[in-house]
Amino acid sequence: MSQPKAQFNLRLDPDTKAWLEKKARESRLSRTWLVNNLIREEIRRDQQSKAS
Repeated sequence: MSQPKAQFNLRLDPDTKAWLEKKARESRLSRTWLVNNLIREEIRRDQQSKAS
């Protein structure tokens, strides 16, 4: 069984929201998947820079 997902409200600038919605349509991925993926990538970059 997977872990329960944490939820929170997120306020975005209108242009950021429009970009996210466009990317989601183009890639046929959910906005949630895209946001989570972008955050995971940033976490990975942050951890790599600290390891260097």
